[in-house]
Amino acid sequence: MYVGLRGLNNPIALVNAVRSDVRDLDPSLPVASVHLMDDVLAGAQARPRFLTMLMSLFSIVALAIATVGIYGVISFSVARRTKEFGLRMCLGAQRGDVMNLVLKQGLSLLLMGIGAGWWRRLR
Repeated sequence: MYVGLRGLNNPIALVNAVRSDVRDLDPSLPVASVHLMDDVLAGAQARPRFLTMLMSLFSIVALAIATVGIYGVISFSVARRTKEFGLRMCLGAQRGDVMNLVLKQGLSLLLMGIGAGWWRRLR
């Protein structure tokens, strides 16, 4: 049997009074364990809180790995096309034009990846 009590100031101070009242009613009934409701709720929420923290940690790690991967692909692409960019600038392209070209290609890769992920998810 469980009994719930509410104390305003110090709920632990009620324990001895409750034990004596239970002893007065029936001396064979033990008061086995006393827990605060805050402790009971914290124990009930511990596992979901841990799993949420673990999922958040893995999500952050996955985001960092994806960011490094995208940076690596764009960096590799730019390194291979350095001569092309130099030639474009010699023919009159501005620095911003070359940067826009790289950003557009990176954005297209990003959008294709997002589209492939959504398509895979919906399938």
